[in-house]
Amino acid sequence: MQMFYVIIGRNELYLYEKNGKEYSRQYIAGNPEFHYQINNVKNDSEKMMDGLVEEYNLENRSELSFCLIGNKDPFITETVSTAFEEYIADRIDLCVIMSEIVKKLSMDEKLLVEKYGVNFGDINYRLVDEVLQVTDYSLLGYTLQADDLVRFVG
Repeated sequence: MQMFYVIIGRNELYLYEKNGKEYSRQYIAGNPEFHYQINNVKNDSEKMMDGLVEEYNLENRSELSFCLIGNKDPFITETVSTAFEEYIADRIDLCVIMSEIVKKLSMDEKLLVEKYGVNFGDINYRLVDEVLQVTDYSLLGYTLQADDLVRFVG
């Protein structure tokens, strides 16, 4: 069984493989992310899985397993989850991870995370009285990339 971690972006999927305690980004056909269209996510995800089967020299898709890290938009998360349904080993809520990330990054006062929050995608996350506040992207917020986010998966 080949396990992959997938961060669901608005129009792209970021694919990672865990090697010990490290996560390494997986490239499909030389691309660092896999682009999909929300109205065609089933076919697009099947293409991605077929590419993984070929890349990893697997017999078929049944040897694939995925841990999906959701998108802030529940519609996108549910639509992508449905496309991967039979191959999902685990799902992780993005807000749960972002709460942990904001807490950890807040320890470094120089980052000003408590004041301006953390950006991921086009959303800003900030803890106010231990409650995660979700707002539009902030130019002053600390910006997190997918490679940074996946380190907090555990």
